[in-house]
Amino acid sequence: MMKYPFEMFLFIFMLGSIIASQFLCICYSVYYSDQIFEVSHEKSCNYKASKIFFKVLSFVLGPLIPCYVLANKAYYQARLDIQRRTLESYTTYLKDKECSILVDNQCSPSIDKDKKEADLNEKIKVYRKIRQLQAKVDLYRQIYAYYRVTCGVIESTSIIVILVLLMFVTGRKGREIHLITGVEHRLRTFFGITTYTGSFLDELNLVRDFVIGSSLAYSFGMVTTALIAYWYQAKNECVSLGGWIILFAYYASMIFNRLTTFISIFSVTQPLQYDNGFQEPKINLLGGVVIFTFIVVGHLVLTFWYKHQYSFNWGDGKLMDRWINVLVNAIAVVPFVVNIDPLKELKENEKDFSFSPEKKKNKKDSLKRRQSLLKLNSIVESQRTQQSNVWDLLIPNMNQFTAPFLYDDLRKEVRDQWWRNPRKNLLADDVINNISDLSLKVRLQSLNKEFIEENIRLTVKQLEDAGYINKPLLNPAPTMKEYFWLWVIFVAENLVCLSVEAINGGVWTSQGHYYSWDIRLVSLILGLLFLVMYYKKYHVLRELTANPICGTWLAYLPVCCGCSQQLPMQAPPDEDAVDRVLMSGTGVSINAGTQTDAYFACNTREVQTDPYLPQIIDSLPPIPSAPLILPLASPTTNGAESPVPKFGAKSPVPKNGGKDEEAQMPRQILCVRCKQDVGADC
Repeated sequence: MMKYPFEMFLFIFMLGSIIASQFLCICYSVYYSDQIFEVSHEKSCNYKASKIFFKVLSFVLGPLIPCYVLANKAYYQARLDIQRRTLESYTTYLKDKECSILVDNQCSPSIDKDKKEADLNEKIKVYRKIRQLQAKVDLYRQIYAYYRVTCGVIESTSIIVILVLLMFVTGRKGREIHLITGVEHRLRTFFGITTYTGSFLDELNLVRDFVIGSSLAYSFGMVTTALIAYWYQAKNECVSLGGWIILFAYYASMIFNRLTTFISIFSVTQPLQYDNGFQEPKINLLGGVVIFTFIVVGHLVLTFWYKHQYSFNWGDGKLMDRWINVLVNAIAVVPFVVNIDPLKELKENEKDFSFSPEKKKNKKDSLKRRQSLLKLNSIVESQRTQQSNVWDLLIPNMNQFTAPFLYDDLRKEVRDQWWRNPRKNLLADDVINNISDLSLKVRLQSLNKEFIEENIRLTVKQLEDAGYINKPLLNPAPTMKEYFWLWVIFVAENLVCLSVEAINGGVWTSQGHYYSWDIRLVSLILGLLFLVMYYKKYHVLRELTANPICGTWLAYLPVCCGCSQQLPMQAPPDEDAVDRVLMSGTGVSINAGTQTDAYFACNTREVQTDPYLPQIIDSLPPIPSAPLILPLASPTTNGAESPVPKFGAKSPVPKNGGKDEEAQMPRQILCVRCKQDVGADC
């Protein structure tokens, strides 16, 4: 066989891809043996011995483990569907006030309290079973997707490359053997086409095209569907049917480009009669193998290095998740994504933000008090004259913040700094050192340093207690920069392969020299268009990424080139809208317990007409006007200090319930719509 090096190379290439894929599948089976055989939780009876036994069993039965994983996934999926239907069969009990706000006004009849408590406990048990079964289904879906990706990227891609080379290289005139003929007969037997004369395909001379084309289509479908299944499980099944179609088109374009890269390297290394009389190419088969190895291994190493250094959520995945993502990027551009349990992720984020049970309780109590959520205004300071608890209304010292509107700018700066990296706990020192607003920074530098530090600390604490910053979220990772540089790697590899074609003269056809620049360019353009279409129309967070397409790439260039930092996806709450809802809410408040153990208030109210503002003002407690801007300590005429309250001290209780002070000081209240003073109308 060494007489025919190219045919021998194809055989070794195919055999090596099969061995590599099967070896990796065995490694996956050994790595996930504890989860596959569900022994990871058994720590009482000879835990280490059982782990070793099942790892050895996974190694021996490596090729059969994917079937076992798929069967487990189907089994737990069936049990999950049954438990979900069971949970839906329970009666929902509502309070009388909650029933009055329903659209259909249908409520369950009043029953015994013990019966209600028993049903609630049963629903909790069923819900816990659903959570456990959902975790098992997600785990087995993930493991099976990893098997499919490995076999698709290595085996199916190798089959496509080898079949195309067999058709267009070994079938050339002048070669001593035509290996494609033997492969055709083998495929005839596999497809059951045993009649060589008289059949419809034979009459049209389409037997070879049918058997080879069917094999190519099947292998191509295996690769694309494996990549879609990988993306589907990594996105927690948040992909619509339209998204599936667009993703299929995107992956098909990228795979087509990658196949062109691999095929072109070897197709131009074989002797071919050119118009200049030369037959031997300048880069032979050995050189092609070296270039192919350099491209594949270099691509994997470079992709791993870039993701390890710059991928935003690289640390969220485990070793196997990272390897699979790097392997997928060998044939397509895919950012690092990993399947996570939202509840577990929130619990881990709570640890990062030091969300202790006491802190949760304080936040719930803060949410129940309307005044702790209201945003302080720079002109109106809502400071109570009687305050039993220091956390009842947390406010900074407004003596120097009132006139220059400094408090609003500082509050906005604190919120903006946290939303630049919502995964990090924002501290007061970080706010001081990272102020981006130059005008705000200049104004703060003109004030007392201790005064600014203390007020920034109180502002951060107020926003944190109100739930605007330093809270656990499921933050999507920004991937624009990652996409850009992965595409740069793809384009660079295409240029290298085009250079190899140009050096060897390309492929000689009846119309002259042919170079595959058109196939590469069209596939890359189509892939880019389908990728943009998916994120703009079919992505689950498309509303938050809906930016104009034309011209915005100029603003993205500094981010892609590393000159500026890409901000994560942001969805800050509108404080003005929260103020309006809290100040105008007159409906029923419903406590909605959620999976994240957070407190939510559902305010239902009728639409207020124009005279709603006096009603709100009358319902508010007496509020003094904003204090005048006075120095912290000013001497009086007789040498004593003026009775200005120091920062942090309790305000003295006025006499007569504060009526004298209220009569002397005008009430300034801003309208929630036009921000004008309407205190005189009260």
